[in-house]
Amino acid sequence: MSYSIICNVYGEKVDGVKFIRDKSLNAHAYAVFGYSCDAKAYEMSYAGGADGHLYFAWAWTGKIGFDASISVNPYGGFTITGGGPSGMGSESVYPYELN
Repeated sequence: MSYSIICNVYGEKVDGVKFIRDKSLNAHAYAVFGYSCDAKAYEMSYAGGADGHLYFAWAWTGKIGFDASISVNPYGGFTITGGGPSGMGSESVYPYELN
């Protein structure tokens, strides 16, 4: 099993001030026959600009068998089904953190 949860936040620096310009979130999971896994990421809040931010949540799960899955709840958070190891969390990104 393998998981990949990637968040990219793009920005620029103008006259010494950092700005958030754009973002992308991707989650991928891969399992061989006899295993199942899932990974999800979703945006909770986003604003571009010098006072911008990105808040996002992520989750992963996997197990031997065929019923590991994640669903994103309509009002936030995740439901992880099927048992097995799993993890979830949330992150934030601000302009001052950009390289």
